[in-house]
Formats: sequence, structure tokens, C-alpha cells
Amino acid sequence: MRYFAGVFWGLLFLLTARSAVAEDVLRFASQDFPPFSYAENGTAAGPFADIVNMVCAEAGLTCPIAILPWGRALERVRNGNAEGLFPLGWNDERATWLRPSPPVLTTEYGFFATVDSGKKYERPGDLQGKRVGVYGPSNTSHALHQLWKQRRSFTIDMRPDSESGFFKLPRNRVDFVFSNRDVGDAVIRKNNITGVVYAGNYTVLNYLFGFSLAPEVQPAVDRFLETLARMKERGDVASVLGRYRLTSAH
Repeated sequence: MRYFAGVFWGLLFLLTARSAVAEDVLRFASQDFPPFSYAENGTAAGPFADIVNMVCAEAGLTCPIAILPWGRALERVRNGNAEGLFPLGWNDERATWLRPSPPVLTTEYGFFATVDSGKKYERPGDLQGKRVGVYGPSNTSHALHQLWKQRRSFTIDMRPDSESGFFKLPRNRVDFVFSNRDVGDAVIRKNNITGVVYAGNYTVLNYLFGFSLAPEVQPAVDRFLETLARMKERGDVASVLGRYRLTSAH
């Protein structure tokens, strides 16, 4: 009898301990996606990492961040090995398995082309017969695919990183690159790519955090989101984003 009582209290202790840990820890997964997130000397860096660290310090949460290939980052949250993701563009598929934060920053998707080509994007017809590079699978490639379904008049060249399309542009292997504008500008600066410019806006969107829907992590998520809301209201989030020349969402 004492044996079974010991087992019972041991299991109860473990469950209670796990619950306490779940309430105080949020594990985040992200990707190498400058200027929004990246690794610097083995540590997560960029505006989203700065915001996580700032919010978690005030909320009394422990928030480790792992920078991974995007597919692995998504799987970590799906498998319960992480609770938070960033940066996220929101779509219907993500709404089926993630809890969104309020918008954090405002950015845009659009098209890049070479100066010499003279190509501009103003309407879908400008893509007729063109080959368009894009990073994916990603929310960016999802948005481009939605545009493709309207006319099916151009070819999508999808690659698993943000840089490949920009290297192809000067070699005329693609006609346009569809990208987040801030990401495209960062790729061009980092790699000293010349003769490539922003050729036109497609849509404005917000980036945010996404969280697991697992019931046991919701108390920690609530604490994070409540603190994030306070810090947005105080202007702390806008101050962080301003250091990176990014625009806070309203």
C-alpha cells in the first residue's frame, strides 16, 4: 500500500513540476531571415529576438530561442518541442494550429528586378510569360501562388532560401524576385548585389508571433501577450523596431 501511495505522490509531484515549468517557460523557434531574425555569434539576434528578450524579462518568463531552418522550426512547435514562432505572416492554414499575437511590425511583399531590364510591377499582367523567383515553402511563396492562381500566366521558381533568386536576377535566370521588401534589401546589402532594385509593391502585411494551441502552455502565452501589449502601448516595441529602421504595426 505504501508503495502505491509513493508512486501516486511521485506522479503528482512530476505533473505539478511540469505544470510549473510550462507556466514559466516559452521556447521559441525562428529562422535565419534578416533583418527580422538571424544568428549572431551563436545567439538569436534581430528585432524579434530583442522583443522576446525584453518582454520575457518583464513577464518573468524564461524564453530560449533556437534559429533553425524554417521547416524544422515549424515542426518543433507542431511536435511540442517549442511553443512560439517568429516572424510570421498570417494565413488561413496557420490559423488552424497556431494562436497569433497582435501585429508587431508592418512590412510589404513586392517584386525586385534588374535596372537594365527596365521591368516594373504595377498589375498582374506585368508578369505575363515571366519567371519569378521566390523563397519557399513560406508565407511569401503562398502569397505568390495565390497571385499565380488568378491568371496562371507566369512561372514560379521556388528555392529554399531568400538569396538564390537575387543571385539569379543579374544572370537573367529569373525576370523578377518576389520577396518581402525588407528581406530583399537586406540580401542585396549583405551580398553587395548591384543593379537590382525594387520594381513594385504587391501587398502590405504584418508580421507577428505565433504560439502553440496546447492548453498547458496558454498561461505562459497569456503572460507574454499581456506584457507585449503593455510594452507596445508604452512605445517600447516601436523603439526596438526603430533601431532596425522597421515600422511598428498599429
